[in-house]
Amino acid sequence: MKVRVLTIILALCMLIGLMAGCAESDPTPSPSADPQNTGSIADPSDNSQKEDRKGGEITIPTSMFISSMVPWEVTAKGGWVTMEPAIEHLGRLNLDGSVTPFLAEEFIEDAENNTLTIKLREGIKFSDGSDFNADVLVWTLEQFIASGKDAEVCSPSKFEATDEYTVVMYFDSYANDRLETLSQVHIMSQKAFEENGGEWAATNPIGTGAFVVESYELGHSIVYAARDDYWQDGLPYLDKITFMLMTDTNTQLTAFINGELDIFSASTGAHMAQVEALTGVKKISSESGIRATQQYFLVNSADENSPFSDVRVRRAFYMGLDRDSSAVALTEGLGYGVDQYISVGIYGHLEDDELYSTYDYDVEAAKALLAEAGYPDGFSCELLTRPQSDKQAVAMQSYAVAIGIDAEIRTMELNQFNTVTKEEGFSGIAIGGGGIGAMNPGLSLSRLVPRWEKATGGYDKFPEWKTLLDDAALAVGQENIETAYKAVGYFLNEQLPVMGWYDQLTPAYAKEELQDSNYQWAEAYSWTPEMAYLAK
Repeated sequence: MKVRVLTIILALCMLIGLMAGCAESDPTPSPSADPQNTGSIADPSDNSQKEDRKGGEITIPTSMFISSMVPWEVTAKGGWVTMEPAIEHLGRLNLDGSVTPFLAEEFIEDAENNTLTIKLREGIKFSDGSDFNADVLVWTLEQFIASGKDAEVCSPSKFEATDEYTVVMYFDSYANDRLETLSQVHIMSQKAFEENGGEWAATNPIGTGAFVVESYELGHSIVYAARDDYWQDGLPYLDKITFMLMTDTNTQLTAFINGELDIFSASTGAHMAQVEALTGVKKISSESGIRATQQYFLVNSADENSPFSDVRVRRAFYMGLDRDSSAVALTEGLGYGVDQYISVGIYGHLEDDELYSTYDYDVEAAKALLAEAGYPDGFSCELLTRPQSDKQAVAMQSYAVAIGIDAEIRTMELNQFNTVTKEEGFSGIAIGGGGIGAMNPGLSLSRLVPRWEKATGGYDKFPEWKTLLDDAALAVGQENIETAYKAVGYFLNEQLPVMGWYDQLTPAYAKEELQDSNYQWAEAYSWTPEMAYLAK
């Protein structure tokens, strides 16, 4: 026990020292809700192709090497980045939350009759020569549903091809996030999958994209070569795109500085400073809240025997966490503390007003609230984390000790972490992470409930959460949607079933000659490989 207490004290001292080193500079500001550039991804029919852009190749690092590029088998959005050259999707998301049709030519929503009609572009072929048509889209929707991914295709009651290039989807009720969600459905060749099997298709993605896989070395690299029969005339411009697996960002930085990489995403303030000191480099990512990576956590509010089942304890814990300073310290200046789960610029994010609790850092107020809840001497609990969040766990443990909560860290690998948090439940705190990744947070929030139901109690404990989410999903019109999600935001802010800690924008940089990649622009996971070119 003495050893663990000493470890906590040392960790607290180290954290305070790190924060003191950051104190002289202002924390990284949060992203603007109204980005300077609200640009949209170009409609394919408006592209102007230029022969003088042809040629060249680029290399991009990736820290996530997915084992399957079959769309309904991809478990993390991060995998989309490496799929984009070959596997395209129905639409592309813009900074303002609107969608530009891509493989789809038009989306027609009928809120009154709960239908969505998807008209597809004609004449598109997969790289194996098979046709992209309504039958393939119907088959794709069937695969998502059969794989338990109903939510990713908006859980239709039925769907049908009404002609060669039109699919009509029917729903039991209206939801206003369908267009944004369905635009992200990636399409691969039905013919290739059925003739070769899913195992083959996992590493041989046959899509409508501008590139085909030249080599796929699992755990090392994916090399794409340009197609000469791509459906957009004159594209792509690049001859080759290579993704290299590099899990260490310091290695990525060195390779970028040495000219071995064409794109680099800074994960620390030190990396950002080094890159911005270089010549011939430009920042290519936007500051949209859609792109933010969230560091959030939650506590066991489901178990009535847990101290955290009392909202006063949840609020006390939140007040005892110095989110601003720890964000700067833990991200080396790239992160900024938040006082809510929903990120800046996303529907439901709250601005300061008299109804909005900010939970300012206040150790004495936190202790007083714990005492009011019946815990004047604090209590003990466990703190679950994964290896990539060890620093965050040590910081949180230190803050917990300062208000009288003895949180013992349990580090576990991802599979075990998921098993414990999703299926078994836990008694204390768990550190999660991710991002909403969309202007409309409905899909993300609805996924959040089943993921953390064992800990939060889900809709059984918080029925108002479901009511508010259902109301928000049914809102029609921009103003009504925003208002409805504000109500969701207020509920999350007051009840704290999940708690935002800090958000972090990872700035992406490219060599100056690389143009029009739209890499990490409107969102973190989609880009335009067919439009990218090297200026000569």
